[in-house]
Amino acid sequence: GTPSSSSSSLPSATPSPPSSPPSPYHSLPKHSVRIVEGEMSWGEIVENIQEERFELFGRLEKDALYYHNSSVKIKEEWLTVSDYILYREFKLPTYIDEETKKKYCKAQDDYEAIQVERSRERWGGVFEVEKEGEKEKVFYSFHENDYSYALVSPISHCLLWSLPRLLTEEERQHVVERELGLKESDYLTFENPPSLRSIPQIFHYQIFTKERVVLGEEKEKEKKEN
Repeated sequence: GTPSSSSSSLPSATPSPPSSPPSPYHSLPKHSVRIVEGEMSWGEIVENIQEERFELFGRLEKDALYYHNSSVKIKEEWLTVSDYILYREFKLPTYIDEETKKKYCKAQDDYEAIQVERSRERWGGVFEVEKEGEKEKVFYSFHENDYSYALVSPISHCLLWSLPRLLTEEERQHVVERELGLKESDYLTFENPPSLRSIPQIFHYQIFTKERVVLGEEKEKEKKEN
């Protein structure tokens, strides 16, 4: 998913032999992200999801370095990567930790302050669900993953975040098929098992589409034309 705040369960990159020239990726820490050599095809994605071989999804070495460096940069400014995600995806108010001087969010305290974005980068919304006689709001945010797995072009790797719980299958289907206009045959999805979740504190689905998903103004224009 997104730069990990805790990814000790992920395989490490194989270090270069001592006789080899220094690798530009020598700064990647052990167990940071899974590095793969080739890009996964649509058929391979289907097979790996069906067989629940989620650990086979990984990033090319150059993308793994970008992922790692981004994570380091985020952690310099934010208390945790989760805080950064809460702000970026749901526009929660930020606070400054007195000890570290880093920013953080109070998800539960500021639940009513959540804002959803609909732009070229993000497609957000809210479901109002009846639960035990009361209305429950479930917020979501969809966007292309900045740190995509290694996939054959033009396959796109996206993320669908939600608060305060994981979207149900019906809710996820509504977002992807009704709001984003994808056919069932044009996308695949799964939720990583606990051992592979980069941001376990925030619920999210991995979503793969055969082509780039149109969002924001382009999407509204597309709707009017159709």
